[in-house]
Amino acid sequence: HVERILVNLLTNGIKFTPAGGKVSLDVKVSYRDKQAEHTYIITDTGIGINRALQKRMFLPFEQGDSAEGFQDGIGLGLFICKSLLELLGGTIACKSEPGKGSQFTVKLSYSLATDEQIILRTSRTETYQDNVLYGKTVLLAEDNQINAEVIIKLLNLKGIHSELARDGQEAIELFRAHGPNHYQAVLMDLMMPMMSGEEAARILRSLPQEDAETIPIIALTADATPEVEERCEKAGMTCVVTKPIDPEKLYAELARVFEED
Repeated sequence: HVERILVNLLTNGIKFTPAGGKVSLDVKVSYRDKQAEHTYIITDTGIGINRALQKRMFLPFEQGDSAEGFQDGIGLGLFICKSLLELLGGTIACKSEPGKGSQFTVKLSYSLATDEQIILRTSRTETYQDNVLYGKTVLLAEDNQINAEVIIKLLNLKGIHSELARDGQEAIELFRAHGPNHYQAVLMDLMMPMMSGEEAARILRSLPQEDAETIPIIALTADATPEVEERCEKAGMTCVVTKPIDPEKLYAELARVFEED
């Protein structure tokens, strides 16, 4: 995540700095109360950003016209940076003036490990849950780019391979194309364009494929009310995991359905 944030900011700096200008990255590390604070300062001598655009440039798909500086638009880049930083508990700030360049400051804090934690981490053996999760393949149906990236990262941490579908229809097509037993579970967002998660689950369950009736389908939703859970059950879904995703709850549900399967 940190790498992507810095690459996005440096790319913007290079993009909007004319030939002969300068783009720099300075990194500072400080320690206090068992915390390490990392400060990344990205500075350019480019065209700059006016105050009006600075107030809304972290919104998705915001772009400026030639008078504002960002002639080609900043698209999702800064929105993704801000979203990832919120996920990591960090901050981002900007200082800029038209014609005088820009400076973005990113701050992240990390807890320092104690000697005991380092020893425990280096001598750690795999847990039973790790063994259950490792090596599985999951179909993820999620249309939100940030959510998809976060979930894929969480799955990767446990050695779970994932394949992404952008909506319910694509999820069904991937499931059919790969044939029986390719996937060990489906993570299905409920709110998607083209075809909702509920409809996709119903169709998937009706397919004449060997594992269509038995593969675990886990619903992903921010609206986990009893009514929604009942609708998910009627659609053939196995269980519900609420958003924002709690990694431990996601791992626990996956381990549970893999064991039952």
